[in-house]
Amino acid sequence: MDASAEEPVFRGLGEHEEAQHEAVAAFCARWQRPRSWIADDGYEHAIEGVAEDPTGTRVAWVESRRKDLGSMEDVAYWLRARHHTPDGEPVFPDVEVDTYNPYFGCQIGYMRWFDKRLVLIYREKHYTIVCTLR
Repeated sequence: MDASAEEPVFRGLGEHEEAQHEAVAAFCARWQRPRSWIADDGYEHAIEGVAEDPTGTRVAWVESRRKDLGSMEDVAYWLRARHHTPDGEPVFPDVEVDTYNPYFGCQIGYMRWFDKRLVLIYREKHYTIVCTLR
């Protein structure tokens, strides 16, 4: 069989990345916040990906944070989720997204709530990573 005719094992995150752009725009409009902003400490923040559960009671997003420090650029990606108990306590803490080297980016391909789990598929410098949070 001609190798060019073989079905690729992984097609990439392209179609999911486009859906994420739309989800981020809807999230920013609904919560009346910009997609990117400069914080008081001089770090640039940006919303990279979003998942809202169908009931509207939970939301999670990946937020980048970067600042040029002269000799290096400080970059990190954080998964943030907001769902509160009746006492107002957050169910999920904010978690740093694992990347080989955040300077090279973190492309969010897929984020979705399944029951009480959040599924996130993202691409970093070397790997495509699948993670779930509960």
